[in-house]
Amino acid sequence: MEKLINNKMRGYAKNLLRYDIMNLKKIRNNIEYDEMLSIAKRLIQTPSENPPGNEKEVVKIVEKCLKEFDVSNITIYEPEKNRVSLEAVIGKNGKKTLLWNGHLDVVPIGEASKWKHSPFGAEESDGKLWGRGACDMKGSVAAVLEAIAAIQRSEVELDGKLVLQAVADEEVLGPLGTKYLVENSKLSRNADAGICGEPTEFKSMIAAKGLIWPKITVIGRSCHGSTPEKGINAISKMTKVIEALESMKLKANHPILGKPTINIGTIEGGTKTNIVPDECTITVDRRIVPSERKEEIVQTIEKLLDELQKKDSELKIRAEIERFYAEPSEISKDEEIVKLVSECYEDV
Repeated sequence: MEKLINNKMRGYAKNLLRYDIMNLKKIRNNIEYDEMLSIAKRLIQTPSENPPGNEKEVVKIVEKCLKEFDVSNITIYEPEKNRVSLEAVIGKNGKKTLLWNGHLDVVPIGEASKWKHSPFGAEESDGKLWGRGACDMKGSVAAVLEAIAAIQRSEVELDGKLVLQAVADEEVLGPLGTKYLVENSKLSRNADAGICGEPTEFKSMIAAKGLIWPKITVIGRSCHGSTPEKGINAISKMTKVIEALESMKLKANHPILGKPTINIGTIEGGTKTNIVPDECTITVDRRIVPSERKEEIVQTIEKLLDELQKKDSELKIRAEIERFYAEPSEISKDEEIVKLVSECYEDV
């Protein structure tokens, strides 16, 4: 009897696998690569720099594409003016709900004149698509939209739900995007698994660095530039802070992510060339690996700043260490979603 049951189970598994392979082929046959490229270009050509942050127009493109693909279950979120995210659902109530999350905002372009290709031109050159967000991550959003189009055209019925989240505000930690959806969307909270479409050099990534962004200000004393000895130059004093931060020994080492990092991201100081600056402010990007604890990082930075001030009586520091914080994340390589994504990646 046991042998008979096992043979039946194997037969059922083979039929199920055969059915899944047939459906996968149907979906693949309905992928239109020119359509995907066209979507990517339209997304890139629509500015959505953050800061200042405005995803309204690019969300309209995503919504239009979905409606063209006969997706009707679409929800728009706008927690603040022009800070727009979209959530769409295909499939039906079934065994599982898979959530795919990608952001529509991009980092600022800086000086456009320094770009080899126009940042919003979406130009094709050397077999690549160029423009702000082509990699991070409008290209990925175009890919998932085409995947949805192929599923819809193939008429394959999903045994469950696929939830697409095209979100705002990721470049400044997502309080008006993913975080807002987590707090306000039941689909976000109840999904069985999630995939973030960030570029990973075609690797299945199961860990991500977190971050803490301190803001540090040195307070000096202003005076005329002709008599600098009467003042305290805040910019000169800040060089000590920067040197100390960049010399910090970061001991942690993660098997996937490597070591934590520290970067001085911005610096502001001074009002005029002939005035000794009385303030200088930096913002710091301290990346965190999963084994590190926020409290220890904060204490280490605070201790470093205290020691600098003890050594120099003219050095006065005002610091906001925990201004922005995002915890690192990691899941087990044995999770079902990790194995499934790895298998699909190898197959593709």
